[in-house]
Amino acid sequence: MDLLSSFLLAYSTLFAIVDPIGVAAVFVAMTEANTPAERLRMARAGALTAGGVLAFFALGGRTLFEIIGITYPAFQIAGGVILLLAALDMVRGERVAVRTSAEEHHAAVAKEDIAITPLAIPLLAGPGAISAVLVLSGRDGPAQGAVVLLAIGAITLTSWLALRGSIRLARFLGTLGARVLERLVGLLLTALAVQFIVSGVTAAMGRG
Repeated sequence: MDLLSSFLLAYSTLFAIVDPIGVAAVFVAMTEANTPAERLRMARAGALTAGGVLAFFALGGRTLFEIIGITYPAFQIAGGVILLLAALDMVRGERVAVRTSAEEHHAAVAKEDIAITPLAIPLLAGPGAISAVLVLSGRDGPAQGAVVLLAIGAITLTSWLALRGSIRLARFLGTLGARVLERLVGLLLTALAVQFIVSGVTAAMGRG
């Protein structure tokens, strides 16, 4: 397989799993109470963080898992729990939030922020995407690894553009529309989170 074909395969695989368009709709629902400036900052931070996480696992994630004894099913379960907590907040109509540090507050970063969790992890860089880069980067030597890193860069850019474009969708929906979307997305994310957990538990039991 030539490098261009390898890149297209890696990018299309990551695009299907990361689903930046679908995550953009979730982003709109989760940031209903945020200003456009806060949304832009979270979109940029979330996309870059997700890209960094995927690149990290492409370069050495498998080795790290082996060294510290973390299994992939355990990672699946952890990602499911994180997503479930955020999804339940959405279903109840509560603002999805991860509190930042005092230093970040003094640096004028918003007090409530979804950029790292659950946006970057596990929505963009979830168990499926991490599993994909581990598999893709392990094929055909160093050249394949470089192609996968390039594909990760491309999907990071795609995710940022999708999240940035979602701000216009938020303006179109308005407050009421965003709240209705939030409840619907929260229900779907709850099911997805449960599926993550069930898959992780099933895989762990199979290993046993």
